[in-house]
Amino acid sequence: MGPKVKAVCRFVETGGSFAGIGRLEDAAEILEGLRGTIVRRAGVSLDFVNDAASQQG
Repeated sequence: MGPKVKAVCRFVETGGSFAGIGRLEDAAEILEGLRGTIVRRAGVSLDFVNDAASQQG
């Protein structure tokens, strides 16, 4: 397991809800679950992204 993956796993295990790995230019797509790697605690969803999109339209 690479150092970035170990770091985000440790972050989530010690209390973080979720963490993403990817290029800074892809930050929005990472949060939408379209790019990069997301590590999240069981029961944590990224539904807030869909809620924000539905409020715009």
